[in-house]
Amino acid sequence: MAGCKDCGEKAQGVCDACRLVDGDNKAKTVYYCKTCGAYLCSDCSDNWSKRTQAASINLVHKIQKYWHLKFGKKNEPIIS
Repeated sequence: MAGCKDCGEKAQGVCDACRLVDGDNKAKTVYYCKTCGAYLCSDCSDNWSKRTQAASINLVHKIQKYWHLKFGKKNEPIIS
């Protein structure tokens, strides 16, 4: 793994950055990154711009989930 020194554990699964940024849910070889707390493919491990986009999207999802739970806005869609 060339990109991130914290990426180590190899597995088969969906890359979190590809899923969040590109909508790509294809299974591929991924590595778990301790820093990001995400599974990343080798392409995304080297792509810090895409990793940052994915982290931002993930944060928006967490904020929206909190907002919906706290204020009961069940009829408003969560950004996907």
